[in-house]
Amino acid sequence: AGLTQLSKQVGRLKQLKVLDLYYNKLTTLPPKLSRLKRLEQLAVSHNDLSELPSSLAKLRNLRMLYAHHNRISQLPDAFQK
Repeated sequence: AGLTQLSKQVGRLKQLKVLDLYYNKLTTLPPKLSRLKRLEQLAVSHNDLSELPSSLAKLRNLRMLYAHHNRISQLPDAFQK
């Protein structure tokens, strides 16, 4: 089984520091993840993602991003700033 999509309500979790979404069937991540200003670790490995939203670059506290074992071929340009 596993999640096929993440609720748009996730953006309301303002105090969240770690979000573990390993081993699901996610194909996209909602842009509202960028509202999680305190997020330090995001784990989206072993999903079915083909890209990451460029809005993730707004997460200034993000220190660890685990995105291996997906279909991602490149990072958004916003990640290089």
